[in-house]
Amino acid sequence: IRSSEAELMNSPLATAVADLAIEVSGPLARRPTIGGSVLFRRLDIAIPERLPGASRPLQNVRQIHAPKYVRAAEARRKAARKKGRRAPAFDAVLNLSLEAPNRVFVRGRGLDAELAGAMKLTGTLASPVPVGGFQLRRGRLAVAGKRLDFTRGSVAFTGTLAPTLDFEARAQAASVLVIVGVSGGADAPSFAFSSQPELP
Repeated sequence: IRSSEAELMNSPLATAVADLAIEVSGPLARRPTIGGSVLFRRLDIAIPERLPGASRPLQNVRQIHAPKYVRAAEARRKAARKKGRRAPAFDAVLNLSLEAPNRVFVRGRGLDAELAGAMKLTGTLASPVPVGGFQLRRGRLAVAGKRLDFTRGSVAFTGTLAPTLDFEARAQAASVLVIVGVSGGADAPSFAFSSQPELP
């Protein structure tokens, strides 16, 4: 599968445009291998004021005039349920290279930042293993009418979907330099506040 400037996603939370060079091989209905590369031309991530509520699947949905291959797959699933065993789950093997040399924007809640980086995605769809990260190119944070400029920032993936964060932002307030640091896992980050000269 090859594509140039394909719009992979367009939602209120994210918009992604990328070049694709994807190869799919193996038993497609059960455990194929998905490999190749994705080069992001632009990735816009919006941080909303609040996240939407959890959605649930629609109940009692039935497909009308389903194609023959869909009917055959459903018949196999029903036969497996009657025999008391579950049909084998679909789980593709991943071997993808993801690159974003620039134009990865994160905006919202006072944050305006651009990042760049690369990542290797292996494992499976059920258990992906991301390795790599993104480095801050520029960024600022507006809090309570004050602007803090980021002096460094990185998001590192080391095999889990919860990345490790390392950010520092600084702001000059009169004769005091205020420093805010964010570090640790994204699921439980640590915030540190300091100043030069030191304040209580």
